Amino acid sequence: NGDFSTAQKIHLQLWPLHKPLYADGNPSGVKALTAHLGLGGEYFRLPLVGISDPVRRDLFAAFQKIS
Repeated sequence: NGDFSTAQKIHLQLWPLHKPLYADGNPSGVKALTAHLGLGGEYFRLPLVGISDPVRRDLFAAFQKIS
């Protein structure tokens, strides 16, 4: 609705998720986080694979900080 001030606040709040969310490729990080939230499963068809354990820790830590 053109409320750029609010949009910028939300964007900056979510910014810490960007790097770990896509570190191992899209959509693996998104699927990991949605599964963590109980919103789906972490199911993949090759050539897609899940995220690595270090990225998973970073992603969940970043999410914990913003939630």
